[in-house]
Amino acid sequence: PVRLIVEQAGGGSGGSCGAVTVHAAWVLRPAAREGGAGAGVEEGVGIGETGGAHWFALAGAAHDGTVDAPAGTAGGPSAAPPASTNTPPGPTDPPHTPSPEGEIAIRATYAIHPGGTIRIDWHMDTTRALPAPLAPGLSPSLPRVGVRGAAPGRLGGVAWQGRGPHECYSDRRAGAAVGQYGGDVRRMRVPYVFPQESGGRVGVRWLALLPKPPPPPAPSHPTATAATTSTAAATATATVAGGPGLAVLAAAPMCAASSAPALQFSVSEHSLEAVHAARHEHEIAPDPAGRSFFHLDHAHMGVGGDDSWSPTVHPEFMVAPAVHEWSIVLAPCHSAAEAEWAYTGFGRC
Repeated sequence: PVRLIVEQAGGGSGGSCGAVTVHAAWVLRPAAREGGAGAGVEEGVGIGETGGAHWFALAGAAHDGTVDAPAGTAGGPSAAPPASTNTPPGPTDPPHTPSPEGEIAIRATYAIHPGGTIRIDWHMDTTRALPAPLAPGLSPSLPRVGVRGAAPGRLGGVAWQGRGPHECYSDRRAGAAVGQYGGDVRRMRVPYVFPQESGGRVGVRWLALLPKPPPPPAPSHPTATAATTSTAAATATATVAGGPGLAVLAAAPMCAASSAPALQFSVSEHSLEAVHAARHEHEIAPDPAGRSFFHLDHAHMGVGGDDSWSPTVHPEFMVAPAVHEWSIVLAPCHSAAEAEWAYTGFGRC
Protein backbone atom coordinates (compact mmCIF):
# COMPACT_ATOMS: atom_id res chain seq x y z
CA PRO A 1 0.00 0.00 0.00
CA VAL A 2 1.02 3.62 -0.63
CA ARG A 3 0.11 6.29 1.92
CA LEU A 4 -0.52 9.78 0.55
CA ILE A 5 -0.94 13.26 2.05
CA VAL A 6 -1.84 16.12 -0.31
CA GLU A 7 -1.37 19.78 0.65
CA GLN A 8 -2.55 22.85 -1.29
CA ALA A 9 -0.38 25.94 -0.80
CA GLY A 10 -2.21 29.20 -0.22
CA GLY A 11 -1.60 32.54 -1.87
CA GLY A 12 0.88 35.10 -0.67
CA SER A 13 4.15 36.76 -1.51
CA GLY A 14 6.20 33.56 -1.13
CA GLY A 15 5.63 32.49 -4.73
CA SER A 16 3.83 29.28 -3.72
CA CYS A 17 0.36 30.29 -4.92
CA GLY A 18 -1.31 27.28 -6.49
CA ALA A 19 1.50 24.85 -5.67
CA VAL A 20 0.55 21.34 -4.54
CA THR A 21 2.70 19.13 -2.31
CA VAL A 22 2.18 15.37 -2.18
CA HIS A 23 3.82 13.20 0.51
CA ALA A 24 3.98 9.46 -0.19
CA ALA A 25 5.40 6.43 1.63
CA TRP A 26 5.65 2.79 0.61
CA VAL A 27 7.85 -0.31 0.98
CA LEU A 28 9.42 -2.32 -1.84
CA ARG A 29 9.97 -6.05 -1.42
CA PRO A 30 11.43 -8.55 -3.92
CA ALA A 31 9.04 -10.89 -5.69
CA ALA A 32 9.89 -14.30 -7.09
CA ARG A 33 10.54 -14.35 -10.81
CA GLU A 34 8.18 -16.30 -12.97
CA GLY A 35 9.69 -19.45 -14.45
CA GLY A 36 9.60 -20.75 -17.96
CA ALA A 37 10.59 -19.18 -21.25
CA GLY A 38 11.36 -15.50 -21.19
CA ALA A 39 12.06 -15.49 -17.45
CA GLY A 40 15.49 -14.00 -18.05
CA VAL A 41 19.05 -15.25 -18.00
CA GLU A 42 20.15 -16.50 -14.58
CA GLU A 43 23.93 -16.22 -14.81
CA GLY A 44 24.63 -14.80 -11.34
CA VAL A 45 27.98 -13.11 -10.75
CA GLY A 46 29.52 -11.15 -13.59
CA ILE A 47 26.50 -9.89 -15.54
CA GLY A 48 26.05 -6.24 -16.36
CA GLU A 49 27.61 -3.02 -15.25
CA THR A 50 27.41 -3.69 -11.50
CA GLY A 51 30.64 -5.62 -11.01
CA GLY A 52 29.17 -8.98 -10.00
CA ALA A 53 26.74 -7.62 -7.41
CA HIS A 54 23.65 -9.17 -8.98
CA TRP A 55 22.53 -10.80 -5.75
CA PHE A 56 18.96 -10.64 -7.02
CA ALA A 57 19.77 -13.17 -9.75
CA LEU A 58 20.85 -15.65 -7.07
CA ALA A 59 18.21 -14.82 -4.48
CA GLY A 60 15.34 -14.83 -6.98
CA ALA A 61 14.35 -11.21 -6.42
CA ALA A 62 12.67 -9.23 -9.16
CA HIS A 63 14.60 -5.97 -8.84
CA ASP A 64 18.18 -4.79 -8.49
CA GLY A 65 17.82 -2.03 -5.94
CA THR A 66 16.43 0.45 -8.46
CA VAL A 67 13.09 2.00 -7.57
CA ASP A 68 10.63 2.34 -10.42
CA ALA A 69 9.49 5.93 -10.81
CA PRO A 70 5.90 6.35 -9.61
CA ALA A 71 3.38 6.48 -12.42
CA GLY A 72 3.03 9.90 -13.97
CA THR A 73 6.42 11.32 -12.92
CA ALA A 74 8.60 10.10 -15.76
CA GLY A 75 6.88 11.38 -18.85
CA GLY A 76 4.75 14.32 -17.79
CA PRO A 77 5.45 17.87 -16.73
CA SER A 78 6.46 18.11 -13.14
CA ALA A 79 7.88 19.91 -10.26
CA ALA A 80 9.31 23.12 -8.85
CA PRO A 81 10.93 23.61 -5.47
CA PRO A 82 8.51 24.35 -2.64
CA ALA A 83 8.60 27.89 -1.33
CA SER A 84 9.67 26.83 2.14
CA THR A 85 13.11 25.34 2.83
CA ASN A 86 11.80 23.41 5.83
CA THR A 87 11.12 19.74 5.24
CA PRO A 88 7.35 19.28 5.65
CA PRO A 89 6.03 16.43 7.75
CA GLY A 90 5.29 13.37 5.66
CA PRO A 91 3.29 10.22 6.20
CA THR A 92 4.79 7.56 8.41
CA ASP A 93 6.17 4.44 6.80
CA PRO A 94 3.50 1.79 6.21
CA PRO A 95 3.60 -0.96 8.84
CA HIS A 96 5.54 -3.98 7.67
CA THR A 97 7.44 -7.04 8.78
CA PRO A 98 11.12 -7.15 7.73
CA SER A 99 11.73 -9.62 4.91
CA PRO A 100 14.71 -12.01 5.04
CA GLU A 101 15.35 -11.29 1.35
CA GLY A 102 15.51 -7.54 1.70
CA GLU A 103 13.23 -4.53 1.39
CA ILE A 104 13.47 -0.79 0.73
CA ALA A 105 11.35 1.76 2.61
CA ILE A 106 10.59 4.86 0.53
CA ARG A 107 9.34 8.32 1.44
CA ALA A 108 8.91 10.87 -1.34
CA THR A 109 7.72 14.47 -1.43
CA TYR A 110 6.47 15.87 -4.75
CA ALA A 111 6.21 19.67 -5.00
CA ILE A 112 4.12 20.39 -8.10
CA HIS A 113 4.23 23.93 -9.49
CA PRO A 114 1.67 25.44 -11.89
CA GLY A 115 4.48 26.30 -14.32
CA GLY A 116 4.96 22.60 -15.09
CA THR A 117 7.94 21.67 -12.92
CA ILE A 118 8.05 19.06 -10.16
CA ARG A 119 10.63 18.76 -7.42
CA ILE A 120 10.96 15.27 -5.92
CA ASP A 121 12.74 14.72 -2.59
CA TRP A 122 13.55 11.06 -1.95
CA HIS A 123 14.23 9.34 1.38
CA MET A 124 15.29 5.76 0.61
CA ASP A 125 16.08 3.45 3.52
CA THR A 126 18.14 0.61 2.02
CA THR A 127 19.58 -0.69 5.29
CA ARG A 128 17.61 -3.94 4.83
CA ALA A 129 17.82 -4.07 1.03
CA LEU A 130 20.25 -6.97 0.75
CA PRO A 131 19.15 -10.56 1.41
CA ALA A 132 20.08 -12.16 4.69
CA PRO A 133 22.29 -14.04 4.51
CA LEU A 134 24.09 -12.73 1.43
CA ALA A 135 25.06 -15.33 -1.17
CA PRO A 136 28.65 -16.61 -0.71
CA GLY A 137 31.26 -14.63 -2.61
CA LEU A 138 29.22 -11.43 -2.97
CA SER A 139 30.14 -8.13 -1.31
CA PRO A 140 27.58 -6.22 0.79
CA SER A 141 27.02 -3.51 -1.82
CA LEU A 142 23.92 -2.29 -3.61
CA PRO A 143 24.15 -2.19 -7.41
CA ARG A 144 22.53 1.25 -7.49
CA VAL A 145 20.15 3.62 -5.71
CA GLY A 146 17.90 5.53 -8.07
CA VAL A 147 14.76 5.59 -10.17
CA ARG A 148 13.89 4.56 -13.69
CA GLY A 149 11.21 5.49 -16.19
CA ALA A 150 10.17 5.56 -19.84
CA ALA A 151 9.70 8.48 -22.23
CA PRO A 152 7.59 8.65 -25.41
CA GLY A 153 9.27 7.45 -28.59
CA ARG A 154 9.35 10.96 -30.06
CA LEU A 155 11.97 11.86 -27.42
CA GLY A 156 14.79 9.96 -29.08
CA GLY A 157 17.49 12.60 -28.61
CA VAL A 158 19.50 13.24 -25.46
CA ALA A 159 21.74 16.04 -24.19
CA TRP A 160 23.55 16.32 -20.87
CA GLN A 161 26.14 18.26 -18.90
CA GLY A 162 28.60 15.96 -17.17
CA ARG A 163 31.28 13.47 -18.10
CA GLY A 164 31.38 11.94 -21.58
CA PRO A 165 30.99 11.50 -24.44
CA HIS A 166 31.58 7.75 -23.95
CA GLU A 167 30.24 5.61 -21.11
CA CYS A 168 31.90 6.16 -17.74
CA TYR A 169 31.38 5.15 -14.12
CA SER A 170 32.59 6.12 -10.66
CA ASP A 171 35.72 3.98 -11.01
CA ARG A 172 36.12 4.43 -14.79
CA ARG A 173 35.89 8.17 -15.40
CA ALA A 174 39.40 9.62 -15.67
CA GLY A 175 39.26 9.57 -19.48
CA ALA A 176 35.81 11.17 -19.69
CA ALA A 177 36.03 14.97 -19.79
CA VAL A 178 33.39 17.21 -18.22
CA GLY A 179 31.42 19.00 -20.91
CA GLN A 180 28.08 19.32 -22.67
CA TYR A 181 27.23 16.45 -24.99
CA GLY A 182 24.35 15.22 -27.11
CA GLY A 183 23.34 12.45 -29.46
CA ASP A 184 20.86 9.77 -30.44
CA VAL A 185 19.38 7.55 -27.73
CA ARG A 186 19.98 4.54 -30.00
CA ARG A 187 23.75 5.11 -29.82
CA MET A 188 24.02 5.46 -26.04
CA ARG A 189 24.23 1.72 -25.34
CA VAL A 190 27.39 -0.31 -25.93
CA PRO A 191 26.68 -3.57 -27.84
CA TYR A 192 28.81 -5.92 -25.74
CA VAL A 193 29.05 -9.57 -26.82
CA PHE A 194 26.77 -10.59 -23.94
CA PRO A 195 23.77 -8.21 -23.68
CA GLN A 196 23.95 -6.21 -20.47
CA GLU A 197 23.28 -2.80 -19.03
CA SER A 198 25.71 -0.23 -20.40
CA GLY A 199 26.03 3.37 -21.52
CA GLY A 200 26.15 5.01 -18.09
CA ARG A 201 27.40 8.59 -17.75
CA VAL A 202 28.60 9.89 -14.39
CA GLY A 203 28.89 13.38 -12.90
CA VAL A 204 25.72 14.64 -14.61
CA ARG A 205 24.26 17.98 -13.45
CA TRP A 206 21.35 18.02 -15.89
CA LEU A 207 20.07 16.03 -18.84
CA ALA A 208 17.35 16.54 -21.42
CA LEU A 209 15.33 14.05 -23.46
CA LEU A 210 14.52 15.81 -26.73
CA PRO A 211 13.11 15.00 -30.19
CA LYS A 212 15.13 12.63 -32.32
CA PRO A 213 18.04 14.40 -34.07
CA PRO A 214 18.63 13.96 -37.81
CA PRO A 215 20.32 10.65 -38.73
CA PRO A 216 24.12 11.08 -38.40
CA PRO A 217 26.41 10.27 -41.35
CA ALA A 218 27.70 6.71 -41.29
CA PRO A 219 31.24 6.65 -39.78
CA SER A 220 34.00 4.80 -41.57
CA HIS A 221 34.63 2.76 -38.40
CA PRO A 222 31.30 2.44 -36.52
CA THR A 223 31.57 2.53 -32.74
CA ALA A 224 29.08 2.65 -29.92
CA THR A 225 29.76 6.35 -29.38
CA ALA A 226 30.03 7.50 -32.98
CA ALA A 227 26.79 9.49 -32.75
CA THR A 228 27.78 11.49 -29.67
CA THR A 229 29.32 14.90 -30.19
CA SER A 230 31.55 17.17 -28.16
CA THR A 231 28.69 19.65 -27.97
CA ALA A 232 24.94 19.25 -27.91
CA ALA A 233 24.62 20.95 -31.30
CA ALA A 234 22.29 18.27 -32.63
CA THR A 235 19.79 18.90 -29.85
CA ALA A 236 20.59 22.36 -28.50
CA THR A 237 18.28 24.21 -30.88
CA ALA A 238 15.79 21.48 -31.74
CA THR A 239 12.13 22.38 -31.48
CA VAL A 240 9.94 19.62 -30.12
CA ALA A 241 7.05 18.62 -32.34
CA GLY A 242 3.98 17.50 -30.44
CA GLY A 243 5.01 18.87 -27.05
CA PRO A 244 8.04 19.73 -24.93
CA GLY A 245 10.89 17.46 -23.96
CA LEU A 246 11.85 16.50 -20.41
CA ALA A 247 14.70 18.04 -18.41
CA VAL A 248 16.05 16.29 -15.30
CA LEU A 249 18.04 18.49 -12.92
CA ALA A 250 20.20 17.37 -10.01
CA ALA A 251 19.07 19.25 -6.90
CA ALA A 252 20.36 19.59 -3.35
CA PRO A 253 18.21 17.80 -0.75
CA MET A 254 15.93 20.01 1.33
CA CYS A 255 17.75 21.70 4.24
CA ALA A 256 21.13 20.57 2.86
CA ALA A 257 23.97 23.07 3.12
CA SER A 258 25.97 21.48 0.30
CA SER A 259 25.51 22.01 -3.42
CA ALA A 260 23.53 19.59 -5.57
CA PRO A 261 25.30 16.23 -6.03
CA ALA A 262 25.74 14.97 -9.56
CA LEU A 263 23.73 12.05 -10.92
CA GLN A 264 24.59 9.03 -13.01
CA PHE A 265 22.22 8.33 -15.87
CA SER A 266 21.75 5.94 -18.75
CA VAL A 267 19.19 5.87 -21.54
CA SER A 268 18.40 3.20 -24.11
CA GLU A 269 15.78 2.17 -26.63
CA HIS A 270 15.61 -1.20 -24.83
CA SER A 271 14.05 -1.90 -21.45
CA LEU A 272 16.02 -3.49 -18.62
CA GLU A 273 13.84 -6.60 -18.84
CA ALA A 274 14.42 -6.98 -22.60
CA VAL A 275 18.21 -6.76 -22.16
CA HIS A 276 18.28 -9.26 -19.29
CA ALA A 277 16.14 -11.75 -21.24
CA ALA A 278 18.56 -11.97 -24.20
CA ARG A 279 21.80 -13.88 -24.70
CA HIS A 280 22.76 -12.19 -27.98
CA GLU A 281 22.39 -8.61 -29.20
CA HIS A 282 20.02 -9.55 -32.03
CA GLU A 283 17.70 -11.25 -29.51
CA ILE A 284 16.89 -8.03 -27.62
CA ALA A 285 13.20 -7.43 -28.25
CA PRO A 286 12.30 -3.90 -29.43
CA ASP A 287 9.77 -1.98 -27.39
CA PRO A 288 6.35 -2.16 -29.12
CA ALA A 289 5.69 1.52 -28.40
CA GLY A 290 9.19 2.66 -29.40
CA ARG A 291 9.84 4.26 -26.01
CA SER A 292 13.15 5.42 -24.51
CA PHE A 293 14.04 3.92 -21.11
CA PHE A 294 16.18 5.84 -18.62
CA HIS A 295 17.83 5.34 -15.24
CA LEU A 296 18.59 8.22 -12.86
CA ASP A 297 20.95 7.10 -10.11
CA HIS A 298 21.92 8.90 -6.93
CA ALA A 299 24.53 6.22 -6.22
CA HIS A 300 25.94 3.53 -8.49
CA MET A 301 28.43 0.78 -7.77
CA GLY A 302 31.67 0.78 -9.75
CA VAL A 303 32.22 -1.73 -12.54
CA GLY A 304 35.68 -3.01 -11.59
CA GLY A 305 37.75 -4.46 -14.40
CA ASP A 306 41.16 -5.06 -12.81
CA ASP A 307 40.93 -8.49 -14.40
CA SER A 308 38.41 -10.21 -16.64
CA TRP A 309 37.44 -13.21 -14.52
CA SER A 310 36.36 -11.98 -11.07
CA PRO A 311 34.50 -9.08 -9.39
CA THR A 312 37.15 -6.44 -8.69
CA VAL A 313 35.25 -3.37 -7.50
CA HIS A 314 37.30 -1.53 -4.88
CA PRO A 315 35.62 -0.78 -1.52
CA GLU A 316 35.49 2.99 -2.09
CA PHE A 317 33.32 2.43 -5.17
CA MET A 318 30.73 0.22 -3.49
CA VAL A 319 27.32 1.43 -2.29
CA ALA A 320 26.73 0.43 1.31
CA PRO A 321 23.14 -0.19 2.46
CA ALA A 322 22.17 3.04 4.22
CA VAL A 323 19.59 5.84 4.24
CA HIS A 324 19.96 7.84 1.02
CA GLU A 325 18.41 11.30 0.67
CA TRP A 326 18.53 12.99 -2.71
CA SER A 327 16.47 15.24 -4.94
CA ILE A 328 15.73 15.93 -8.59
CA VAL A 329 13.66 18.48 -10.48
CA LEU A 330 11.67 17.53 -13.58
CA ALA A 331 10.86 20.34 -15.99
CA PRO A 332 9.47 20.70 -19.52
CA CYS A 333 12.05 21.98 -22.01
CA HIS A 334 12.35 22.56 -25.75
CA SER A 335 16.15 22.47 -26.05
CA ALA A 336 19.38 21.74 -24.22
CA ALA A 337 19.77 25.49 -23.69
CA GLU A 338 16.45 25.58 -21.81
CA ALA A 339 17.54 22.63 -19.66
CA GLU A 340 20.77 24.42 -18.77
CA TRP A 341 18.84 27.57 -17.88
CA ALA A 342 16.44 25.57 -15.71
CA TYR A 343 19.39 24.03 -13.86
CA THR A 344 20.81 27.43 -12.98
CA GLY A 345 17.38 28.46 -11.68
CA PHE A 346 16.22 25.31 -9.89
CA GLY A 347 18.92 22.67 -9.65
CA ARG A 348 21.18 24.62 -7.30
CA CYS A 349 18.50 25.94 -4.97
